[in-house]
Amino acid sequence: KQLKPSNRNDSVFHIFERLNTGGTQLKPQEIRNAVYRGEIVNKLQELNNADGWMNILGLKKKDKNQKDVELVLRLLSLYKRHAEYEKPMLKFLNCSMKDESSFNSERAIEFSVRFPLVVARISRLIQRPFRPKGVLNSASLEAVMLALMESELDISDAELTERYHRVMNNEEFQRLISGSTTDALVLKGRIDVAKRIMDGGVL
Repeated sequence: KQLKPSNRNDSVFHIFERLNTGGTQLKPQEIRNAVYRGEIVNKLQELNNADGWMNILGLKKKDKNQKDVELVLRLLSLYKRHAEYEKPMLKFLNCSMKDESSFNSERAIEFSVRFPLVVARISRLIQRPFRPKGVLNSASLEAVMLALMESELDISDAELTERYHRVMNNEEFQRLISGSTTDALVLKGRIDVAKRIMDGGVL
């Protein structure tokens, strides 16, 4: 049964329903690329090529279902807007694709500058980052990367590395990157913990 979507997401839900009844199951980001035309499609692909990004994700090549691109979109969508986040994540990302279709807002442009810088630094400093249990944990990646991108931190490599490990070893943070990770309070909570520790606070 199809959910009742808002007007802005009508086409996404209808196309998703039609395409996914056939033999080829398209994934959400593939459908977004077809529905939400605009510069954002190209920009997300460019950002997905950032030096070190595949290393962070542990991929040797781009994900065939564009889950890597979707993770870039998730970071863009939450960048300086996580206070506005509400479930479901699917709808939140769809709205972001529409709202930032031209990719010319001050927020989007700022993100496009900061994302590759943070990616390069994490890739260089942290071996196999964001893997508290051996596999990539997207919730921890999201929180730490947003904390770094949204701050004006002028800290040494040693300080960044030490604070990263403090975040990842924090008991509250570990709880907030497990279970229902797209719940609004959980998502906002882990970003808050990451920001406070990365800013030099003690928890």
